[in-house]
Parts: sequence; C-alpha cells; structure tokens
Amino acid sequence: MLQSIRDKSQGWFTWTIIILICVTFAFWGIHNYLDGSSASNIVAKVGSVKITRQAVQQSYQHMLDRQRSLLGRSPVLDEQAQAQMKATAMRQLVTGEALLQTAKKNGFMASEEQVQELITTLPEFQESGKFSSQRLERILSNMGITYPTFAKQIADDLLLNQIKIGIAQSEFATSIEIAKIMELLSQTRDFSYAILPLSKVAQTQTVSDEDVQGYYEAHRDQFKTPEQVSIDYVVLDANELLKQLPKEDRSNGKAEQLYAEQYEQLANISYEYPDALTKVSEQLNLPVKTSALFTKQRGVDVITDAAEVRTAAFSGEVLESHYNSEVISLSPTQAIVLRVKQHALGDYLSLSSVKETIVQQLKTEKAMEQLGGIAEQIAKTSKNSTQLKKQLQTHSVGLQTKQGIARDDRSGINEVILQTAFSLPRPGGDASIKAVRLPNGDYALVELDKVINVNHRSDLNAELLSDEIARDFAQVDYELYNNSIIERSKIKLYVHSQ
Repeated sequence: MLQSIRDKSQGWFTWTIIILICVTFAFWGIHNYLDGSSASNIVAKVGSVKITRQAVQQSYQHMLDRQRSLLGRSPVLDEQAQAQMKATAMRQLVTGEALLQTAKKNGFMASEEQVQELITTLPEFQESGKFSSQRLERILSNMGITYPTFAKQIADDLLLNQIKIGIAQSEFATSIEIAKIMELLSQTRDFSYAILPLSKVAQTQTVSDEDVQGYYEAHRDQFKTPEQVSIDYVVLDANELLKQLPKEDRSNGKAEQLYAEQYEQLANISYEYPDALTKVSEQLNLPVKTSALFTKQRGVDVITDAAEVRTAAFSGEVLESHYNSEVISLSPTQAIVLRVKQHALGDYLSLSSVKETIVQQLKTEKAMEQLGGIAEQIAKTSKNSTQLKKQLQTHSVGLQTKQGIARDDRSGINEVILQTAFSLPRPGGDASIKAVRLPNGDYALVELDKVINVNHRSDLNAELLSDEIARDFAQVDYELYNNSIIERSKIKLYVHSQ
C-alpha cells in the first residue's frame, strides 16, 4: 500500500496541490523551536524530538493571525476558547512530527532536486517571471530563517503531503453510492408544521417573592458590577525598532529580522521570569507601561480595546496565579506581554434593583418547561393529522403546509423545522410527528406528510459529486491513518508550572 500511495503522490496535479499546501506551513518557522531547549520549556516529546513551549505559542499565534486575516479583525476568544486553540496547536505539532518520523521510517523522501525545483517555482521568490536567488535570500533574511532550515521545512512538508495526497487519490466512489446520494439529494418532502409561541405561555406564569429571593441567592455572582483590572505591559513594535537602525539598514529587512529575534527573546524572558516584567524591560530596553482600570467587556485605550489583551488579563494564569501573560500579537508588527497590576472586585447589586430581571427570567424558564411538555404530549398522542389539528385548535394554532420542499430549500422556512422534516421517518400506520424547540424558545410541531423521490436534479453533477464523496472518504481515511500513527508513536506530554 505504501508503494501505491507513493506512486499516486507524483505528477503535476499533485505537485500543484503540494505547492499550495506546503508554502502555508513552510513560512511558519515552527521547526526552529523543535528540540534543543531547557527541560522546563519542553511540553512534549515525539520519539527523540522535543517540542517546546515557544513552538506551541508561535503555532497558536499563527492560528490567531490567520483568523485575523479572514475576519478582518482580531478574533474574540474567551479563556476556554484560547485553551482549546492552544491544545489544537500542540496536537498539530505532535501529530505532524509523528507523521514525519513515520514517513521517513517507511521510506518516503524528498530529494534535494525536488526541494530545489519546488522552491524555484514558488511565485514568492520570482521577479519578472523568473526565480531570483537574491529575492529568496532577502525574504528568508527578513524572516530570520536560514536557507538550510527553510529547505528542511520544505522537504518535511513534501513528505507529509505525499501521504495525504496519495490517500486522497486512492479513494473513489462507486456508481451505486453516487446514485443513492443523488437520489437523497433530489428527494423532496411534503410536510406541515405549527409553532407554539413561548411568549403566550410566559404571560400566564406567576413568580413568588420566595422564588425571586431563592434565585437571587443562588445566582448572586450574576448580579455584580463588573470586576476590573489594570495592567503593566511592555510593547515590542517593529516600527520603533526601525527608528533605531541606521538609515542604510532600514530598507533591507534588518528591522523585520530584528523584530523576529526580539519577539523570541520576549517570549523566552517573560516565561523564564514569570513574576515581573523587570527583566524583559531591562534586557530588551522596553519601558513598562500601566493602563487604567478596565473590564473584561470593555477597554479604556488602544491596547486594552484589543479583545485578546482583555481575555489574557482576566485569565486564570494571569489574574489568579499572578504570572506574566504569553506573548500577544496585536498585529504582524506589534506584540505585548502583560501582567495584572491592580484587581478590583465587583460589588453585588441589591435585590430590589434586579428583581424585575429575575422575575422575567423565572417566567421564561417556567414557560419553556411547560411549553415543552405541551408540545411533546401533542406529538405523542396525535396518531393522525386530524388529531393533531384538533389538539392544536385548543391552543389557537393552525398548521402551515409546505409541498415539494428540497432539503436545501431557501424560501425562508426555519432551518430547525426544515432539518426536522427531513429527519422524520416515512409515514406508516401512525403519523410521523416530532416536537422541536426553536432557537427563540418557541416550540414547533412538524408532521411529515409525504416523501417524493424525483428524477435527479438538473443542477447535480455526478462527476463533481463523485469527486466530493471521494474527498470525504479520503478525509476519513487520513484521519484514521493519523490516529493509527499516534497510537503507535512514542509520545510523551509534559505539564509544567510557571
């Protein structure tokens, strides 16, 4: 099988895809942070290769940069989302290294000629339509990466993509599978639905003073003025570094290279001395600045307006453990490290000031529970359409009928109702009815009337569908391959305190 995959990963089509994929990863420079670091800075080990905290942090920052590029702004991530993204960054590094070691062990390789050929075809290194070694050297210098390191990254990425694309091109969909899926995609359904409004039930609810008092005592932390913090921080700014260089060095990439070097130093020093910013300030000549008090939801200046700054300031590691934050990239040319200077806890609001809010909340909760019970009972006891209509009449609600609806209908039908209609089994002896809660709290009762198998839709292309199915199969195969490699690899994860 390995030989089959190796054979299928050759050819101009494969090389085109490899170019698109490998360039994305090659410019990261992550491999600079693999191996060769102090024991306290190692977070994982794959075979004999060590993965450092800086590698995970830089991978995480690149993930943030990609989101920033896609969104056109900084992503808003709470502490849990940040932790999940960092875990993903670490998992990708560990998996990538395990796959790379396995590929080499199984005889996959990228020759020096292949690497050189690929590099010379990359548009980033061309001028006037031709490869420019001077441009290559200039770009690598700006990134602070040597050519051997860059070439090794290209070779490693080629190895990994040989397997991925080989698996992709080994998959296919049978004519039976294609025909079945086209039949399902072409299928339409007739169904009816009724909506039981939450607001109508909520109006009938009553809430006692004891209920309000109990809710207030059980959820007091919800009724506080926002806690606030102020921070000390240092800013590493590429534009400021540019001003420090002689004029003749300002246009040849020296500032970018210096920024990359100091970014790494900033990460290392702030991690090695987690209890203050003094060492960072002294060794990198960066002044320590202080902000005014701000909340987790709103900043007070340009720095604290950044969502990632506020999230870091209120994280457990920074706020509760009193450590320096990790390096936060505010832009491709600006990064900061911060620590909490002052922490002001919020004050509890009086019961009288929040009573009406609690009353409405309790009415809504009671109404949702009661409405859900009503909807489920109607669905359970309605054996046919006549019984369903009769029960709905007692709630002054009528059925809306839809005919010939496709599963990707865009006529304005509620998405939850549409998905429910296509999840119901064909009607048999009893009606096919289901109760489902809608995002706004209302409940819908959906009855499937008829399933219509029609001729294949004219907008469905069997060849394109076959390719899509094959890609889905290949993705599953590749994930299974990854999992098998992880299970067989010698991997050790380390947990360090600051």
